[in-house]
Amino acid sequence: MTWSIAAHDPATGAFAVAVATKAFAVGASCPFVRSGVGAVSTQSVTNRYLGPAVLDAMARGLPPDAAIESALAPRVALPGGGALTIEGTEAATMIDVDSGSV
Repeated sequence: MTWSIAAHDPATGAFAVAVATKAFAVGASCPFVRSGVGAVSTQSVTNRYLGPAVLDAMARGLPPDAAIESALAPRVALPGGGALTIEGTEAATMIDVDSGSV
């Protein structure tokens, strides 16, 4: 079982996150904090890309719930105009890269 807590101090603008679990070195893979943006924590069995994706979305102005939803979306827009689609199943994870050019 994993416990996570994220906090914001409106008086100072500081963000913090703490996580506790039985998994070794959980602090290296679960909590993510970005100054001026926010704090987020994944759980002990984690996708290390989710925290930064949520913070990136919040930095673009999305509220936390929409930022989480966008981070979990299977299709991710790439800066060059292409897209990356990741779909997991019980048997495999499928990754499709669209370069954005014909």
